[in-house]
Amino acid sequence: MKKAILLSGGSGTRLAPFTSFMSKHLLPLNDKPIIDYPINTLVKMGIEHLTVVLGGEHFDQVVLYLKDGADFGLNINYCYQGTPKGIAQAIDLCKPYVID
Repeated sequence: MKKAILLSGGSGTRLAPFTSFMSKHLLPLNDKPIIDYPINTLVKMGIEHLTVVLGGEHFDQVVLYLKDGADFGLNINYCYQGTPKGIAQAIDLCKPYVID
């Protein structure tokens, strides 16, 4: 298994007011953005290709932070879920990236 999907959508309303200016995935936890924890776990598992599903208001901040994934030793693709229609729909958006 070399491919994975990371769901990183949502507006983060329960974390307001912090998420009024920042993606909840970039909020610091022990001096690292929260998103670093699942990414580092996936890298340790041997994942090489990651598809990140984005949504919400500050999705661009996540893209600017992760870039192409080289800093993490990954190749990252992005899918945008414009309207939150659930996890199944988010995963369905990733088919072109995860199915050979």
